[in-house]
Amino acid sequence: MESEVDAMEGNLRKFRDLLREISGHRSMESLIRDMRAGDHICLIYDGDDEWRGAVVPFIVEGLRRGERCLYICSERAPDMVREELGREVPVDEFEDDGSLRIMDYRGASGEGIKDPERVVAILESESGRSVSEGFSGLRVTLEMGLVLGDISVMEDIIRYGTAIEASIEELECLGMCQYNRRLLSPQIMRGVILTHPLLVWHSTVYTNPYYISPQIILGDESGDGEVESWLENIRRENELLSSLENLMGLYDSFIDHAPGIVFLKDHSLRYILANRALLELSGGYDPTGKTDFDFMARDAAEACFESDLKALRDGESYSEEEVQGRVYGVYKFRVALPDGTSGVGGFALDITDRKAHEREVEISRNNFLGIVENSPEPMVIVDLDGVLLYSNPAAREFFGWSPEYSGVRTGIPLRRELQEIEVLSADGEVRVAEMMVTDTVWEGRESLLIRLHDITRLRRYEESLRSSLR
Repeated sequence: MESEVDAMEGNLRKFRDLLREISGHRSMESLIRDMRAGDHICLIYDGDDEWRGAVVPFIVEGLRRGERCLYICSERAPDMVREELGREVPVDEFEDDGSLRIMDYRGASGEGIKDPERVVAILESESGRSVSEGFSGLRVTLEMGLVLGDISVMEDIIRYGTAIEASIEELECLGMCQYNRRLLSPQIMRGVILTHPLLVWHSTVYTNPYYISPQIILGDESGDGEVESWLENIRRENELLSSLENLMGLYDSFIDHAPGIVFLKDHSLRYILANRALLELSGGYDPTGKTDFDFMARDAAEACFESDLKALRDGESYSEEEVQGRVYGVYKFRVALPDGTSGVGGFALDITDRKAHEREVEISRNNFLGIVENSPEPMVIVDLDGVLLYSNPAAREFFGWSPEYSGVRTGIPLRRELQEIEVLSADGEVRVAEMMVTDTVWEGRESLLIRLHDITRLRRYEESLRSSLR
């Protein structure tokens, strides 16, 4: 059951990863985690929660890597930034050892840094100091709201952003430029969007279909270049949509042909996705948007509900649930949904026949043990290497073994036929026994059943008789 479930889950994970690869979608957490020297993030945000959800992890990751982190404020006071970061890390300690620097964009002169050359100079200075002081690199984030607020010419906006990006790449820093939509005009935001191939917005990473190289916009034939770039983006978008449609068709076909039930539920435990096997179980009833209580018997629905809650609480669960007279092995796991909530995904395989077989095996095993345990003759089971796996009470009494005595090498019988041997009993007496060896299976392993019949008295009687005859 577990291997089948693992295989189903692995295949679904491959489809999911392929979907993300084709769509270019990735999480903000993975983007920050995978950043390398020279990478740059364009963050567009509408509120404090979005700002906090991107900037704080960006700084925390840099501190974790041993980088110097530089925060250049323009719209927020440095103490406000310290307060937010202080919820996650000991800000005072990192500022004391130089790992974290929080500065106002106006600096001591109060003139600000509306000239991109001044930003580049700051980056060059901080990058050099970071290396000389033993940090693994420089990570910088800049609030662009008030820095760009007075710039109205599109070309100047683009030159400013391009200069900073080029400096980050050349100095092999890691950068995040913050653009607060509440403070920036549509003209500025248009320039920002047009010139960044990758955007973070609403805590999600987007491949930008409107991206145009700054060199094209600033070139002498910018109009023709923009049109050519847009046409290329249109073609690329259509190819992507076609690929996604084909992939979703393959995905639907895959889950419909899975050897069991596949499903996904939202945070209210209503079905979002159900494959054909679940529809067949429900008699053709489409459970999408419904809960288990809408189409299952109450006892079955309550069992499903309890295992759903366990998956949400613990991350995963396995249970065996009976529905319409059939037994299903159900593996469930917590799923992060696009709306930020958690749902429940799962697989269910019909194990009714397997459970029946297990019961038959258990009955047979109990019958076998009932006979062997009550046998007056010593019986033992060894594996093919002669290691003791089991002994009945008569054998333990005969050899003086404790009930826990097992796992020792007793020797391998040479022939699978009736043979006469001499054995040393628990009382130290050499006894004569007939030994019968037969092949058997013990707990799934090929083994040997050895039965001993004590014939010591018979052999002594025969010897006495022969002596009398002589």
